Amino acid sequence: MLDSEATEKTKIVTSGELLSEDDLVQPVSKEIPIVALAPTQKVKFEAYARMGIGKNHAKWQPTSAAIVKDGSQDGESILVIETNGALSAEETVFAALNKLDAKLKSFYQVVRTLEPQAPR
Repeated sequence: MLDSEATEKTKIVTSGELLSEDDLVQPVSKEIPIVALAPTQKVKFEAYARMGIGKNHAKWQPTSAAIVKDGSQDGESILVIETNGALSAEETVFAALNKLDAKLKSFYQVVRTLEPQAPR
């Protein structure tokens, strides 16, 4: 919820003024501008957070850029990750590795159930 008012001068309302009923649901940053209010203007609203994944919509992707480039040494690769602040670069990499690990385990289970066929 947000309830804010500009009294005598223009006021920039930021995400730091949002009040959450759940301690786990907080803005990524308290510095995100929401609206500029002219003197005597007010704004009041309720906001609802919805969890999603980047596979369903780009607005839920934790990264804005992920690039692999060659390093200065032979065979070296450098992973550059630019996040939107929802997760750190480290958290993003570990979440991706956990997801990949789960998919590989599932794939392995399917492969184990296959029966080899004789060559034709």
